[in-house]
Amino acid sequence: MRGHLCVVLVCLFALTIYVQSQSSSGDASVMQALKKSLNPPSDFGAGSIGARNLKGSLPSNLGNLTALEILELQYNQLTGPVPSLSGLSLLQRLLLSKNNFSSVLTDFFVGMTSLQTVGLDQNPFSPWEFLVDCQCLQT
Repeated sequence: MRGHLCVVLVCLFALTIYVQSQSSSGDASVMQALKKSLNPPSDFGAGSIGARNLKGSLPSNLGNLTALEILELQYNQLTGPVPSLSGLSLLQRLLLSKNNFSSVLTDFFVGMTSLQTVGLDQNPFSPWEFLVDCQCLQT
């Protein structure tokens, strides 16, 4: 089991998704679902997964990565709805620009109290409204 967790952590680094603390088994299963849904090429190495021409969709349980701080998936060909990330209080940077995401849930930003950078542009989203916890907004 320990060797399996190490492989998941290496994939975590390779996907530039940094976790603040040790990954729980729940986080490991989410990372496996993410890897499976993106189906990266076998020669996929360490580094950012932005601009890697990845295809697929994001798993619905992505919001269960409670220690997630950075999610950079920009400049790919990802499709489908962006899953709810509400409650990811440690998420600081979210880059999903230039993909083919179709929709975003209304509660998407709720609970993201550490969010500093967001890139959602150049996706063919259907019109949407969103709720924001205004207590954490800064100009």
